[in-house]
Amino acid sequence: MDIPVAEFFNTGLEEDAVLTTASASSSIKVHFLNEYESLGAEIQFESSNLQVYAQTSDVENATQGDKLSINGTDYYILEMHPDGTGITTILLSEEQP
Repeated sequence: MDIPVAEFFNTGLEEDAVLTTASASSSIKVHFLNEYESLGAEIQFESSNLQVYAQTSDVENATQGDKLSINGTDYYILEMHPDGTGITTILLSEEQP
């Protein structure tokens, strides 16, 4: 069963966020993922994978470098990947590009 996009962002599991672009700020709902990976063998590698899922209509004017504030922490947009169904995956960084 497919869940309508608007309902996906009204489940109680989403986070409140503030998107700040060059022209405006707006409050949006996102699903925030902060995954940490550690790979070890002969080469040690650690990575933090910060990303959110947002409703495409909420972020259609956002671009690389725009700020997304979640729970008092500022993140910056690195990449945006709309999936064609109304949801956009946004890759984030804590460092301003």
